[in-house]
Amino acid sequence: MTDNNTLYQYSVLSALMAGLYDGGISIEEIKSKGDFGVGTFEELDGEMIAFDGEFYQMRSDGSARRVSDSSTSPFAAVTFFKEEKSFNTLCRSNKLQLQELILEHTPDQNNNFIAIRMDGEFEDIIVRTVPKQSKPYKGLAEVTNNQPTFRFDRLVGTVVGIRSPEFSQGISVAGHHWHFISEDRKRGGHIIDISAIQAVIRVATMKDIHIRLPIDKHFNKADLLKHSASEAIKKAEG
Repeated sequence: MTDNNTLYQYSVLSALMAGLYDGGISIEEIKSKGDFGVGTFEELDGEMIAFDGEFYQMRSDGSARRVSDSSTSPFAAVTFFKEEKSFNTLCRSNKLQLQELILEHTPDQNNNFIAIRMDGEFEDIIVRTVPKQSKPYKGLAEVTNNQPTFRFDRLVGTVVGIRSPEFSQGISVAGHHWHFISEDRKRGGHIIDISAIQAVIRVATMKDIHIRLPIDKHFNKADLLKHSASEAIKKAEG
């Protein structure tokens, strides 16, 4: 029996900000904790998107591919997604309007974690996919200063995201953290901007949270408080 809509997270966002990119958990193990979510891969090698039990890697050339169970991750946030509410966009909607629409349908839940899935036709899609890093690792803020970005004019696809409360900044990405993949599963990345032509939006509130922390010396020597600064995270993950 799966534990639906429980958020399982490996590591914390401030660890990525500190440049801790060694994989500490396999995709096989992550799959036992959730079938839907976002994250990244060992050595910060691209962006992770998962839905319907399938995990994909969006690479720094803008392409996407399914990943093997042996791949590892330094950060992932997943759940067994079971929608609690679904609704349609009523008109063309930009990123801010989509976020406002989700807020309208999740009233009085500003301090909860919300899983979000959008399926539909999108335009003006701008994504980033961070390139694979090598040691000594640079911090995420520095890496994203030179990140490859891609623009897709019009695609049918899926958005997977998590909306995290403001108090969780540093543990997660406060606010919306969205990844996109095209219907043919060949293109995608971390969303910088997007507009929906028409889409079905499904949401679920994650009432329970399980965070597993790394126990290695690099994690325990890192100054994670220093790397929890709100503006730096927003710049790297916005």
